[in-house]
Amino acid sequence: MRLNRAPYNEAQLYITLTPWSQSGSHERLYGDEDHDCSAAKPATGSTVTHATPTKEKEEPGMPFWEIYTPEDAFTDEDKEALTQGITSIYYDLVDLPKFYVVVVFHEMPRNSIYVGGEAANNFIRIRLDHIARKTVDYIEHHTHKKTMVNGIALGSLTSEQIRADFHEKVEEVLVPFVKERGYDWEIHVDETPEDLWRVQGLVPPPGWSEFEELWRKENRPVPYY
Repeated sequence: MRLNRAPYNEAQLYITLTPWSQSGSHERLYGDEDHDCSAAKPATGSTVTHATPTKEKEEPGMPFWEIYTPEDAFTDEDKEALTQGITSIYYDLVDLPKFYVVVVFHEMPRNSIYVGGEAANNFIRIRLDHIARKTVDYIEHHTHKKTMVNGIALGSLTSEQIRADFHEKVEEVLVPFVKERGYDWEIHVDETPEDLWRVQGLVPPPGWSEFEELWRKENRPVPYY
């Protein structure tokens, strides 16, 4: 059985940060409830493969967050609230399974982080790896679905507009934990090639497919091939 993904790419996305309201009032700017599964129908064949990268863009995708902080910067309650906000970005806005979102906190002892050759004991450094969701996939998906939000055709948005909106969501999540507490901070995002990614030995299903929706519903990887 062969499953083909939409074309994907490798890139880097650099963003500044700030946290996010979980009031539930935010519009779904990235995803919709009606998933199109037509692109994920299996065809004849014997292997699961991904398409060769064809475009160069920067975009949000599968998230692995590493957060380097001073010791005792966050309580356990802070960490839970922060990770719930981070997870909401990907689950609510780009329809990823919650278990795709992994956040690791590294509490650094005093004089363990240096910036410009000087100890930075009030500094938080955040790095992200993104894999699953690509701008080109997002645009093609919503162009096909003709998705409209607040009178805007989501398929007509540029990659720059999508990235800017992603910046805002990340900033909303981080502000109460970082900026409002007086910390300095920096963040960057790396894009990892999708064909180097496995979850419990499985090739993750194509974006917005019936199989990815199953993983999202079950909140765990389910064998599908």
